[in-house]
Amino acid sequence: MIRREFIRLASLTAGAAPFAGLADFRAFSAGLPDSENGDSGTHAESADISESSLYEMFRSPANRFRPMVRWWWNGDRVVGNEVLRELDVLQAAGIGGVEINPIRFPVEADPMNTSALTWMSDAWIDVLEVALRGTKERDMTCDMIVGSGWPYGGEFLSREDQTQMMALGTKTLTGPAHIRLARAELLDSVKPHFTSPYADSEKELCGLALVPSQLSTVDAAVRMDDQRSQEFIEFDVPAGDHVLYFLVKLTGFMAVINGAPGATGPVLNHYSGQAVARYLDRLSTKLSARIGPLSSHFRAFFTDSIELEGANWCDDMIEQFRKRRKYDLSPWLPFVLFKVGEMGNAVSGRYGADFSPAFKAQTDLVRYDFEITKHELFQERFVATFASWCTRNRDRKSVV
Repeated sequence: MIRREFIRLASLTAGAAPFAGLADFRAFSAGLPDSENGDSGTHAESADISESSLYEMFRSPANRFRPMVRWWWNGDRVVGNEVLRELDVLQAAGIGGVEINPIRFPVEADPMNTSALTWMSDAWIDVLEVALRGTKERDMTCDMIVGSGWPYGGEFLSREDQTQMMALGTKTLTGPAHIRLARAELLDSVKPHFTSPYADSEKELCGLALVPSQLSTVDAAVRMDDQRSQEFIEFDVPAGDHVLYFLVKLTGFMAVINGAPGATGPVLNHYSGQAVARYLDRLSTKLSARIGPLSSHFRAFFTDSIELEGANWCDDMIEQFRKRRKYDLSPWLPFVLFKVGEMGNAVSGRYGADFSPAFKAQTDLVRYDFEITKHELFQERFVATFASWCTRNRDRKSVV
């Protein structure tokens, strides 16, 4: 999913899911003439508000109507006294609230003898408690990112919860010939260029298909999936030019961009509802055990940028595609995937077989179905799971 589409989608759903309702805004608008609210007539309440008092509301608005700022906690090098001093500075400048955003410490900056805290550690939560008390005492709004850096992730993620990509590899071959290829060689040849690679990634060979260099039907593919777990793959290439298509699943391939200590590990699989729920519940359980219901301290939690570097997979993708689109994606998958590079963009240059016009039209339709399926899963398993988590924590009045 492109970033622009997510921003549009999330703005309608849960990009920053508020705990508070609209009562404050209704209370404010209740003092305005109905014509300002799109209705005719006047509110009965407006009789109690003079022009001078209305002017004062705009001249000296309550904090909840003032601008908010993003509050970078660089490298989580934070201490309680400095947190309170910064809140005083912000309040004096007319700022009504903050978004707490832990982030990696700039390499060129001076830490000024301040130690880095580990995100979500007891010491970090100690400082967070100081910040929360400080915003409450100053009647300031407080939001917070659900994590550090972007996208969500951390060293604590199990392999099953880490981001996945089904990546494409191709190899041109000429026959007649008997070919023997090492599985390790095929795996190593698939090296998408990532902006933020994770060192401890995992690769799995998931599919093999030999096709003629001029391809007009999916039925022309000779599937060799039964060899994908073997150390060496052996097959005969008929006379002429052919292309070996192979699929490699990458797990944990991306590290969190600009994550602070404690959140610099692999990125979360945003296409897995269980993974997203486990990540969010870990945060809310640990925080609420220390500070009580989150809604007593935070107005909203939000999601920062979602550069997923081409993530496109989850363990039940084939099953979900068949359920939603009513046909099997597997035979088409090698031909609808692009080789990807930085930030998930398709690489330029020729590779693979030449498709006939009719076959290209077919693959374009299947690719559209694949993208729609990804969009649906992202909406259901990430956005909706995030929104549901926020709703539960908004309504939770005591620690469970």
